[in-house]
Order: sequence, then C-alpha cells, then structure tokens
Amino acid sequence: MTARTLTRKADVEPRPLLELLGLRPPEDRPEKNDFEYEVHLAWEQFKREHPLGLHQDELRYIDLDVQGDMFEKLARKLYATGKFIDYLNAHYGEDHHSSFAWKGEEPDFKELGTLMWQKFQDFRLFWLLKHMTPGEVALALHNRRYSGAIDEDIYKHPHFIYAHKLALSAWHWLSAGPKDENGKVAWERVVQFHRFFMDFTFAEGFDVTIDHSHHWVNKRGPGEYTGFTKDPVTGASVDGTWLDGEFGLLISQNGKHLLTLGVCTTGAGILVNQIQLKQKRGNRWLYKLPMPHFDFALERLMLAAEAAGLPLYLVTGESHAEELGRVHKEAIAADDTLAPRIIRIYNQSVKTLKRVGKKLSVRNYVYHRIAWRKAVAKRRSSGE
Repeated sequence: MTARTLTRKADVEPRPLLELLGLRPPEDRPEKNDFEYEVHLAWEQFKREHPLGLHQDELRYIDLDVQGDMFEKLARKLYATGKFIDYLNAHYGEDHHSSFAWKGEEPDFKELGTLMWQKFQDFRLFWLLKHMTPGEVALALHNRRYSGAIDEDIYKHPHFIYAHKLALSAWHWLSAGPKDENGKVAWERVVQFHRFFMDFTFAEGFDVTIDHSHHWVNKRGPGEYTGFTKDPVTGASVDGTWLDGEFGLLISQNGKHLLTLGVCTTGAGILVNQIQLKQKRGNRWLYKLPMPHFDFALERLMLAAEAAGLPLYLVTGESHAEELGRVHKEAIAADDTLAPRIIRIYNQSVKTLKRVGKKLSVRNYVYHRIAWRKAVAKRRSSGE
C-alpha cells in the first residue's frame, strides 16, 4: 500500500506519536512513505489532544539535570555492547589515526567520545534513545557541532523541539551571558529555563500549558499548538494565538484559553514580551484574581524566575508599540488607539514590583529588569 493509497482511507488510526518516533523508520521506499504519513497523522492527533500546548507534567519527560561528556558516555555504553569495535573497524578502518583508541589494551574513551561527537549529527533519535536517557540526548544535542539527520527527528518530537528551543531562543534573541567552553549558552542556564517553565504556577483553579513559536526558525509568531485558525477538536473558526516571544505560557480554565504570557529565554534571563487577554470582553474570571491580571501575571513570572535563579525583564511600552507597528502595520493603521494602549499597559506601575537598573536593548525591543519593591522584599526576606 502506498502513502497515496493510505491517505484515501478514512479509517486509518495512527499509532501514538511518541511510540512511532521510538521506532526505526522502514528502509523500503513505499513502506517509508506510509510510515512518514502515519507520523503526520499522529502529529495531528497529538495536537488535537493538546489544543493549548504541552502540559507541565509532560516537560518532565526530559530530565535536563544531567552533566558530563555525553559523547564519551555514549562511547562507553556502545563499547559495553560488544559490537562497537566491529562498527569502528568497518566505519573507520583499522588504519584510522584514532584506531589506537579501540586497538589498545584499554579503550581510550575520551578519543572514542570525540569520534561520537564528530558523527553525532548523523545519528537517529530512535537509536540514541536505546542507549541514552532523553536528558542525556538533549545535552548531547546542545553540544553537537553540526546539524544533520538528527534535526529531522527532533523537529518531529514535541518534547525535544521544546528542549531544543530553550537554547535556540537565546540564539534568536540574546546569547550574551553565561556560556560553555564551546561558546554556546551555558547548559546550566538551559536547565534553569526548563525549571522556570516546569515550576511556573498561576492561581488555584487555573491550568498552565506551554506553547512555542512554530518550528525552529521562528523567534515569534503563531503558536505551534494554538496558532491555527480552526479549533482542532470542534473544527469551529477561532482566532489563532500569536506569540510575541519564542514561548507562551497559556493560562486556561476548563479548557478555555484566557491569558497569554509571551516570554523568551535568553542569556540575560527571561524577557517578558506579552501579557495579553485572549478576549477583550467577557472576562468574568478576572474577579477571581486578588489583583489586576497584569500585576498578578508579572508577580507569578517573577516568582518562577526567582525560583529558577533567573533575572526577569519586562518590555517597555514604547518599544513594544514601535515593533508592533513594524510587524502588524495593518492592526496599527486600523486602530489608532492600539499603540497608546500598549504603551500604557506595559509602562504601568505595579504595586509589588519595580523597574531597576540600566535598560536592556534586544533587537528592536527595550527592557527594564524587574525587582521586588523594598517593602515587599523585606516582608519576603522575613518570611511574612
């Protein structure tokens, strides 16, 4: 059966996406086409099951709290299988300049790890997960030197593309800050980003999900899960969600999207680009919050960033409005009150928080670092 025939069968039920991504793709071309189409169907099903993005407990699929040389670790695990030397002889040849690493009395795992690093971009995710934990694979992906076949796999995997974007956002927005020896954003920073998203909380009775900009190349734009214009479950027309940052923390209640918090992970810390109600009217849920939603959301972001050991920055209203005028000219032209409203919203005073230090310029945006007001900081330090 070809993939084209498969598309005409309305009763095709794809296997779960994560199950499919753990399998070796068929080598036979027609079977491979069928498999790829099934993965496509499974992705669509996964999105229908996640209409507002990934749940926070799903982020724990990848435990990023790992350290060390993952390439050397992979070499050790492969060596223990008893088949690694045959692979090395077949792939590199016994006269290879690194053959001393496997021909000596004791293997040189550091050199073997270097060989794995040089080839890592050509490995496949399903195979790596047989030998490494998801967190170990994520760290190795972070430290690889080239792109390759592995990228096709991680862009299809909802958890790995999320983990990949934690560092990718810093590359898109602002990479200045803590770095590893290879010049990439420090892995410890990536772990902090992950902790920020896992531990963020809103208010009792509300749910938090994580969306991100579509695919790997977009630093902002329609959400991967919520950027659609049709509800994936009911098929009804809806307004897709635009993310002003690489990530979106979506606040919902009973499956209804209420509030979007658009943020970017960067070398400097967390940048807040968006605190936006999903709808302009009918927000009776706001009465359940102890303070205005902007103040409350910024407080919750501050608490999560603080717990993760990250600075928090808030965009200025003027730079936000100017950038909106460049990206969404039609919206500004259609509503002359929009730009002043954005300036007023993002420049407003917050009772418990203040803007401190020098302004931070990132691309066309300007940010202020956010800190607790003195009286609040004193109460917090005293445990009140």
